[in-house]
Amino acid sequence: MKVRSILKRAGIATAVAGVMTAGLWAANDAAAMGRGGTRTYEITVTNLTRGQVMSPPLVVAHTDDMAPLWRAGAPASNGLAAIAEDADASVLMGALDGADGVISVTSATGPIPPGMTGTITIEVRGRSTLVSLVAMLVQTNDAFVGTRSLALPRGKGASRSLMSQSPAYDAGSEENNEDGAFIPGPPFGSGGVRATEGAEGFVHVHAGVHGIADLAPEIYDWRNPTASIRITRVN
Repeated sequence: MKVRSILKRAGIATAVAGVMTAGLWAANDAAAMGRGGTRTYEITVTNLTRGQVMSPPLVVAHTDDMAPLWRAGAPASNGLAAIAEDADASVLMGALDGADGVISVTSATGPIPPGMTGTITIEVRGRSTLVSLVAMLVQTNDAFVGTRSLALPRGKGASRSLMSQSPAYDAGSEENNEDGAFIPGPPFGSGGVRATEGAEGFVHVHAGVHGIADLAPEIYDWRNPTASIRITRVN
């Protein structure tokens, strides 16, 4: 009985020590972030389409106080429509400047061709940080890819990466006429020209390219998902 009692006490002591150690690590991490410690993340975006070029992704670090970049079934904001129609991130960046919950806004330096990958590095502070991302599929009228309010991983290294895949969304702000005169991406180059009559009027999952005008489906169509997004804490 004495031996069992000793072993039982030893097991309890070990469990308590483990809980205390885990708590100490969590407290240290929380204290470091409370002191304003900076964490660095790499956001890697892979274009999964066969023929669509992705515009430079816009990445927003934020808290849950920020309004979502879009809501399915609701009209697109002016900033989202500017990205989805013309790959113009400046309108949304201006709207986010000083907005509630926004920590930082970062844009990639260049577009992402089919099958290629782009990486955006961000630095954040605070414990309740989320990330949202949006980019245009530029050989369309108003298709975009993105993700909303992903929680950034706490641990460091690839083993603690967070993976997400994005479908293609339709901003609903322009008619999907597939006419090259309204398509900003190559080979058309018709940025700033919009066909708003006949637009759906709300954000929804994109129905793809049907070949009704200048977009050949065998080149420009896709099957969802259209983008793979990996978020890794590196520091």
